[in-house]
Amino acid sequence: MKIKTFYSSNPEKLDKKVNEFLNDPAVEVVDIQLSSNVFLAWVLIQYNAA
Repeated sequence: MKIKTFYSSNPEKLDKKVNEFLNDPAVEVVDIQLSSNVFLAWVLIQYNAA
């Protein structure tokens, strides 16, 4: 199992980064967690690499 973390102060940029990662067919997602504060949002993805 591996972990990938993305963060950004711009929601559109964060969406783009996460979607690009999730579109990889070699990635099997185990869990996705989202957190944010006033300045940043971040996504932690636990995955298995095929």
